[in-house]
Amino acid sequence: MHTELKEIEMQKKIIERDYSRLQKVFSEFTEIKQSIDALITSAPTNPQAQSKLIQLNNLFPNGIQEMNANALQDVKKLSAAVKKLKTRIDHVIENPSK
Repeated sequence: MHTELKEIEMQKKIIERDYSRLQKVFSEFTEIKQSIDALITSAPTNPQAQSKLIQLNNLFPNGIQEMNANALQDVKKLSAAVKKLKTRIDHVIENPSK
């Protein structure tokens, strides 16, 4: 039982660390999307914005949508890990003597 609690606590810390990293990535990703939106808005009248959009298209040929899809996959994996940990915790709570 004690070993299982230690393992659960270790998994909890890993999930918390990963969650914190994902929050940071999503925050940065949101900033990037907002900057791109600003470039798109100003591109028709600003040659510098047009140039930057071309550079971004060359840098991310598959577009920001692919980056977003990858980020969503990471969130799904983390969510599954959280659900698995919750199930294990519930099991330990319901069966404390095992």
